[in-house]
Amino acid sequence: MNIADEKKTWQGQYYDGLSARRYDVTVKLTNAAIQITKDDQSVVDWPFKEITLHHGHLASKAMRLERGRERLNIHAPDFPAAFKAASPEHASHWGTKKERKKNAHYAALIIALIASLAALYLWIIPFGADYAAATIPPSWESSLGESVVNDFTDHFPQCADPKITKPVDSIVTRLETAAQPHPYKFKVYIVKSDMINAFAAPGGHIIIFTGLLEKTKRPEELAGVLGHEAQHILKRHATKSLFQNLSTHVLITLFTGGSSNTAGLVNTFATMRYSRVAETEADDTGFKLLQKAKIDPTGMAAFFKVIEKREKKVKIPKVFSYISTHPDTAGRISRIEAAINANPYAAQPLLPDVAWEEARYVCSGGKKAHDSDEQHEEDVYDVENGEVTEEAPKTE
Repeated sequence: MNIADEKKTWQGQYYDGLSARRYDVTVKLTNAAIQITKDDQSVVDWPFKEITLHHGHLASKAMRLERGRERLNIHAPDFPAAFKAASPEHASHWGTKKERKKNAHYAALIIALIASLAALYLWIIPFGADYAAATIPPSWESSLGESVVNDFTDHFPQCADPKITKPVDSIVTRLETAAQPHPYKFKVYIVKSDMINAFAAPGGHIIIFTGLLEKTKRPEELAGVLGHEAQHILKRHATKSLFQNLSTHVLITLFTGGSSNTAGLVNTFATMRYSRVAETEADDTGFKLLQKAKIDPTGMAAFFKVIEKREKKVKIPKVFSYISTHPDTAGRISRIEAAINANPYAAQPLLPDVAWEEARYVCSGGKKAHDSDEQHEEDVYDVENGEVTEEAPKTE
């Protein structure tokens, strides 16, 4: 407990905050407050915890203290030390002039650090990600993509039935040939899951979920999805996003003391989001890729209509939706249909010898009698949003 010298007094000027009048007062320190006595012997107590230092410091001869609107000026070289002795816990943060200057310096450094981190996140990391994606050798890109694929195939079994893998590979080969020249070798992986999604990994890797595959009515619809994902690879959207998110992950690890390992970084990729600009670019250039491959582009629009129909039937929260980072579905359909009307071309048959109605279900053991377009409407997986859910919340 702090013991104040209650016999010691100082002279000061007091302003009550209600008028401009100045009161000449006598100031005394108690164990819990500054006691201010006016000429008329009325007393005002200022509890230490309510006092702030407006001017001066613990080594100065003059101090200006405040309590709300009230003000107290004291010109006495021994008062600061006496106040510190009476209430060290409240006076300690006032410090000497040197200490306050040091604290101000630290505050400036913290502000500068925050500003630097903001610049790093908003500008430097995105620029660095773009540069890294543009300069990384394709072989390294492929290795990064393989890491992502391995992470997913550890959780989802692959479907290797040639009744579907061969037709899908044929579609990819046709798109890949039309997209020449490019440094990638496209490879598609089909994973067993009712989740409706497909996504691109760096270096030419594309993962398709059987949930999406089973939603396609004809191979041209799958070709539209593959064309879109292929452009994410060719435009290096996937690689840029991976680098940006890995950089952010490392940055967070540095400042939180968290551990970092390959699995953690690969999982960071799963949280990536393409910008809507990138998604629109993938749609537009995906259409052009279908055009070069002479594949009927109406399949692309048709699959988006399936997604749009599903959106209306099942009120899935946007964070779980396949299209949540993609542009508005109706807008995508309109834009693609406009491109089809403005750029007519003679499409060539795609997989004419494949019974697609049967092929799209081979991974799940064939189409069951009770199967319908509404089945699994609630099952969602959105890699591009970083959300994994076996069942989205049902709506009444």
